[in-house]
Amino acid sequence: MAYIPTKKSDFDARLAHLLPDYSHAPPDARIIDLLHTNAPPTPIETQSLQATLSETPNRIAELDSLIDSTTSLLRYLTNDRNQALENQANAKMILSPCRRLPSELLADIFIRCSLRDRYSSPLDPHGLHWTLSHVCRKWREVAIGTPQIWSRICLFFVNDRLLNGSRIHEAAFMLGVVLDRARPHDLDVFIQFEDDISTHPVCVVLLPTVRYWKCLEVQ
Repeated sequence: MAYIPTKKSDFDARLAHLLPDYSHAPPDARIIDLLHTNAPPTPIETQSLQATLSETPNRIAELDSLIDSTTSLLRYLTNDRNQALENQANAKMILSPCRRLPSELLADIFIRCSLRDRYSSPLDPHGLHWTLSHVCRKWREVAIGTPQIWSRICLFFVNDRLLNGSRIHEAAFMLGVVLDRARPHDLDVFIQFEDDISTHPVCVVLLPTVRYWKCLEVQ
């Protein structure tokens, strides 16, 4: 069985001690020739091949042990790297300038954003004001305490499924929450409808606030 010195300089010096001093040599030309013919090996070759059969199992077991050790090391290093990345992300998140924004400035940002979302339904759970109130505790407090972002009431009775299906009472409840959060700010109301909506549960909730309406647009 032929060995060659392991070229440890090809590896990181921190890992060199894990490498064996010698590695198995690849088959030489004579072995390759024998593998491609049915010719018998010479007595000396037979002795060498028998030594390979005798010594290799222990060598393979040793290499398996090293592989297990390095696999465990790789798993540890990978897990530790992932933890380092998580710690880095956590530090960036905690040090984010957004955390230091005064509530007054945050409210002003919310108001400016709401001006670009003027025709969104207050019943859409993915709408801006609902989204802002579900980011974190501080944002929720600021969003709920900023009536301006709740004061635009757009109701699309023509194509809003929530207003026309089996969830109309849920819609009425959501509108009640929106109107409560909009107080005492004046309301801008936009209503789109085709049929009589005077007895619709949502209108029953909306109509008592008519004294707060600053603007009404109907289609």
